[in-house]
Amino acid sequence: MAQNTWYSAPNLHRTDAIPDGKIGVGVIAPNYGLEHVSYLMDVPRYAHTVVRRVPLQRLERKRSGNFWGNTPIVVRPHVPLLHTFNMLPMNGPPFVVTLEARLPFYLGPHRDWQHKIGHAILGSDRCRKILAFSDTAAMLARRKFTALNRPDIVNKIITFRGAVLPSDTEQPRSDPKPDAPLRLIFVGANGLRKGIIPLLDAIKQVRGEGADITLTVVSSLPQRDYINPQDTTSADIVRQRLIDTDWVDYHASMPNPDVRAAMRDHDLLAFPTIDETLGWVTIEAAMEGIATLASNAFALPELVEDGVTGRIVPIPLNENCKWTGFDAPDRSAALMDTYVMLRNGLVDALRDAASDPAKVHRWGQAARTRLMAMYAPDAAALRLQQIYDEALDVSD
Repeated sequence: MAQNTWYSAPNLHRTDAIPDGKIGVGVIAPNYGLEHVSYLMDVPRYAHTVVRRVPLQRLERKRSGNFWGNTPIVVRPHVPLLHTFNMLPMNGPPFVVTLEARLPFYLGPHRDWQHKIGHAILGSDRCRKILAFSDTAAMLARRKFTALNRPDIVNKIITFRGAVLPSDTEQPRSDPKPDAPLRLIFVGANGLRKGIIPLLDAIKQVRGEGADITLTVVSSLPQRDYINPQDTTSADIVRQRLIDTDWVDYHASMPNPDVRAAMRDHDLLAFPTIDETLGWVTIEAAMEGIATLASNAFALPELVEDGVTGRIVPIPLNENCKWTGFDAPDRSAALMDTYVMLRNGLVDALRDAASDPAKVHRWGQAARTRLMAMYAPDAAALRLQQIYDEALDVSD
């Protein structure tokens, strides 16, 4: 959500308009991600409000690395609790922090003293809970801080997945017709990072074997992607390939409600991503009753149970559940090898899906049941209220 439209969120209030009987919880810099884990939830006892913050780089503009953006100074919050997303406030009231993949969340150039500041904030009494998006993120954080002999931080780490809105229709998906094509949908702005090239190659191969498969793509395909930052030509080539391929329906962008509606008209989400911190699109697809063909990047195996709610296509991961190509001496070569691995795994998964449409339908039903239980908004809101209560030592 763009920062200048935060006030349109139905459960996000101005500080001077917190409803009577509610306790204010401040959020910093509303953005994609945070709406899933706090401020769009209708938490019974609490109301979310935006608080002002000053990023440290405003004080020293020549600094680089996002330590300076993710360690803000809070300006007159007027609330008893903050809920931040990857950010560790230098001052202010007690806070809980949502952990996406790592904490402190410092990318780019950083120094030991910056981590010491981050660790000091996490170990302070102001930091009440560390809420990991996934069990994977929680496990890695506990392992890291255990190795650093910081039980004061380890004991604060829990998994809180947040919520995703269910489908706006309760109509069950109709049984597949035996002669209908297998309809795939791919959604992700950074299409190269999310595996569009091996997906296209895999579909082309399986179609050549006689399977009837179509693909809808929603991706802006930016010129540069951190997976292979030296590559400045692939995006244009892939974009033209999508436009020229008759079994592909290509959209550079689409509003989220339209994406959710489009999912209901498809059989499978294709998400063979190379790097991910969670995979919200997989959850949204499940809410619409379709399963996912996913890679095993980071926490995706928590969302997709291979052979039950979709298929998992493995790529090489390191001990931190991240793609090994990040550390390869030749990243371009590692990427090509990973593309081959993804293509081969997708070919097997697509053959499996195309041969048994009824099974694909069962995957979708199972995915919806599984992820509704994990991300149901009402249950998540009550759990978040309990977390806030514990952070503030509030009792009924």
